[in-house]
Amino acid sequence: MQVVPLTGGGAGAFGPLLRALRAGRLVPLLADRDLTASGVEVDLLGERARVAPGPAALALTSGAALHPVSIRYERPAGGSPRHGVVITWHPEVPVPAEGTKAERIAAMTQGCADALGAAIRQTPQDWHMLQRVFLADLDEAHRERVAP
Repeated sequence: MQVVPLTGGGAGAFGPLLRALRAGRLVPLLADRDLTASGVEVDLLGERARVAPGPAALALTSGAALHPVSIRYERPAGGSPRHGVVITWHPEVPVPAEGTKAERIAAMTQGCADALGAAIRQTPQDWHMLQRVFLADLDEAHRERVAP
């Protein structure tokens, strides 16, 4: 496993991640929020939110498959009091045939948000969001900072 820092690592993360994908490596990214001006605005659970465009941009640039992944907890069969972790690989997000690069990235990012939203609806207790994610929940100063 190689950790690539998003910031503070020099030229940025995109290049090293792209090289890893082109080398056939698995590149998991946390991308359920991005409250910066670079985030893509999507519909998440019926609300507007910004999420990271990096996974879609990397998939589009490299040709790698883009699969949203969600995690939930459940008790194993047999009545064990302990919970197990269930990781769900959702179907591949298709690459749109038409549109600008930005439009295609936005459509793929929305596809990821749709898969995540469906997983959250199924087990909302397992979505551990420790910051505000929906644009409507941000204070005015923060909304102005993240405006595109």
